[in-house]
Amino acid sequence: MQMRRMDRAVLSQEGMLDIVSKCKVVRLAIHDEPYPYLVALNFGYETVDGKLTFYFHSAKRGRKIDLLQKNPKVCFELDCEHALKEGEIACKYGFYYESVVGVGEVRFLEAHEEKAAALACIMRHQSGKEFSFGERETGSIHVMALTVEEAKGKAHRPG
Repeated sequence: MQMRRMDRAVLSQEGMLDIVSKCKVVRLAIHDEPYPYLVALNFGYETVDGKLTFYFHSAKRGRKIDLLQKNPKVCFELDCEHALKEGEIACKYGFYYESVVGVGEVRFLEAHEEKAAALACIMRHQSGKEFSFGERETGSIHVMALTVEEAKGKAHRPG
């Protein structure tokens, strides 16, 4: 992935993880015809052996599930820290933000233990609280892991 504004690049994994930690929604672009399918999802995340992994949950059926089962390769985007940058004239206005964009592959988690751990990760990120999940909960939904293959961070911050 190339970036035009290298002065706004967030190059370190720590910097990208800092951005991810502030975001609560990730958007997935999933392959479909004739247009990609874009969906916003709440998520949890962790790094394992230096690899960033996002976790999502979903109903057992639906367009997103059908498409991911056909082609698990996706693009993703997260953004946060939004603020208007004012100027004296319209052309001097801008927008502050932090974002991460990347690609990866989704896999469906099958084992109860994996699904429960991923759901706990989602809830930890979203609420800051710890939860546990039984087989009844994990058996009634799909839980997915997106392993990031490549990502770029970008930020336009005040100052």
